[in-house]
Amino acid sequence: MFYEYIAILIGIVFAIFLASTFWSLSHFLGPKRPQPEKMIPYECGSETKGTRYLRFPMKFFPAGVVFLLFDVALVFLYLWAVVLKFKGWKCFLSALPLIIIIFVSLFYSIRKGVFEWRI
Repeated sequence: MFYEYIAILIGIVFAIFLASTFWSLSHFLGPKRPQPEKMIPYECGSETKGTRYLRFPMKFFPAGVVFLLFDVALVFLYLWAVVLKFKGWKCFLSALPLIIIIFVSLFYSIRKGVFEWRI
């Protein structure tokens, strides 16, 4: 059973090794000459207008958090469906608690007014 995952493990280790090697090479071999022109914020080839830090409206935050939570849950459901397709009702019943939790949290979010835009 463990032999099926060795290729994935080798790929992950190789990717981490390759990324860390390239990062360390660029860090040690790259030029390090800080200049004032390099520290100026760049905005599409034109001078920066206004401040760099803009306030983001908080009305988008709850919807964004709910989107991320549902997105992660649906990724897990998709992976579960791909792995256990054509296995019967017993496999569906094993994922039923997660599906129920997703729907309960969706109805709770709607009831709390997460998707209603406040101006």
